[in-house]
This record gives sequence, C-alpha cells and structure tokens, in this order.
Amino acid sequence: MKARRNELGLTQADIGRLGGPSPAVVGAIENNRATQLSPRLRRGLDEALQWEAGSVSRVLAGGQATPINPKSPTDPGVADPARWGGAAPLIAKVEQVQLALNGLTFDVRETDLSDPVVVDWITNSFALMAFSQADILRALSVRLAVADADTIMALATAYRAAADAFRDAAGATQGAYAELRKQLG
Repeated sequence: MKARRNELGLTQADIGRLGGPSPAVVGAIENNRATQLSPRLRRGLDEALQWEAGSVSRVLAGGQATPINPKSPTDPGVADPARWGGAAPLIAKVEQVQLALNGLTFDVRETDLSDPVVVDWITNSFALMAFSQADILRALSVRLAVADADTIMALATAYRAAADAFRDAAGATQGAYAELRKQLG
C-alpha cells in the first residue's frame, strides 16, 4: 500500500483527505500493525489509492491490488500537482464526494429501507446537501479568474441559475420529505 501511495505522490494525510483513514491508521497499516479494517475503511483506501473495489482486502490476504487506470493524464484522478496546484486537495474532495454518491446510489438500491425514520432522515439530508451545492456554485462564480466584465457577468448569471436550480431541487426534496412525514402521521 505504501508503494502505491508513493507511486501516486500522496502523503498519509492525503489518503485521509481522499476518503481513507487517518494518517496514524495509514501508518499502522503500512507498518503491518493494523490488518483488521472495517469494510468502510477498506472502501476508502481502495478509492484513495485508485484501486478497484476489494483490492485492499486482497492485499491484506496476500494477493494483488488492481489499479484503476484513469482515462488520460489530465483527469483529476491522476496525481498531477503541476496541473492542479493548490486546488489538488479540493479536486480530490470533489472526486471523493462523487464516488461516495455513486456508491450511495447503489447502496440505496440494494438496502432494505422499510423503516420510515431512516427514509425520513436520508430525504432531509439530501435536501440540505442541495443547499450546500448551491452555496458551492455561488462561491465558484466569484472565484473565476476572468478579466472581461461581460464574461464575468455571463458566468455569474449561469452559476446563479445553476444555484437556483439546486435550491429548487432542495425545495422539491423538502416537499417530498413533508409528504412522507404527513403519510407516516
């Protein structure tokens, strides 16, 4: 695992920022002091090390990991500090959120969610996430390094429209949440 981390140019702290365990746990794993890892930590390590799902389990059992091969050297998943610079940790977080949401979609489809309280909590949480997405889009619109005033206005308008759409989606999700609560009494 240490060889893969070094190959990707990642520190132990980077592994944590990419969804893996803390630097202390990464160090313990790399020094063979931790081999009993939860499924969640194993998934996080697979994603942070850009390995196919289940690779950490295979490595801990003495087998081989299967690297995920990014499409091109300009994909954010490729460690490229020259391209991403100071934004690399942010790019990594965005990728981690995307991977987590993809995994969550699968988990929701495959999990028995008959408990209304669980469905209620998940629905409300997604409404709050939509508000966060709107805030992120608003923040991005003011940080673009564009000098032309017309371009700045056009981009700000486009980002504002996207943020409004997320807000509308959050409102619709909250409406579904309210209906669920009404039906459950």
